Amino acid sequence: GAFYIKEAKSVKCLDDTGGSTANNNPLEIYACTGVSNERWYIEYPPQGSKYEYWLINAKSGKCMTVQGAVSDNYKPIIQYTCGYGTNEQWSMYSAASNGHESVMAALNSLKCATVKGDLTASGTPIQQYTCGGGGTGADNQIWYFQVA
Repeated sequence: GAFYIKEAKSVKCLDDTGGSTANNNPLEIYACTGVSNERWYIEYPPQGSKYEYWLINAKSGKCMTVQGAVSDNYKPIIQYTCGYGTNEQWSMYSAASNGHESVMAALNSLKCATVKGDLTASGTPIQQYTCGGGGTGADNQIWYFQVA
């Protein structure tokens, strides 16, 4: 089934901006309302290992992707047609002792999905940035998955 991916600090949902089905559409945090562009499927890519995942938006059917497949900090995280790029494969690492919260690191860069500027407002974009907290995530890099 599908999941809501919620940022722990703001408790807002990872969201396909505007519910678009277009490639290169940016991802953001947004107040959770239960719409399909806030729901995500977790699947193994055909060529991946059991430690990397595709995060596929329920509305668009596209993968959470680091734009341009580069390892630079501040690079936007977008949705894009799922393929074989390591910039659309994500590893989850425990961010809390309770095991319910994770950081999501892109395989191409090993950098974390990060809420820009440590902000909490709806519409704040997601970007990749070096994982903080000794790899367990800064407070704007910690996410939890809730069954939709």
